[in-house]
Amino acid sequence: MPAATKIEYGDEVTEETLQESLRRALGWMSALQAEDGHWPGDYSGIMYLLPFWVRINSCVSSTIALAQLVGS
Repeated sequence: MPAATKIEYGDEVTEETLQESLRRALGWMSALQAEDGHWPGDYSGIMYLLPFWVRINSCVSSTIALAQLVGS
């Protein structure tokens, strides 16, 4: 893999620099990709889904609690 080109503030980004960066990015993704075509990784399903569940539960619980308070 070619060395990364560092771009400082104010430097001009040329087409060559852009293409080199894209080649490096694609090369990196290709190196991570498994032989059968997927990108293996540590997927902890519950840790991924937990924040969504907590937020939904929070919205539903507060709505139910508010309805109960107003109705009583």
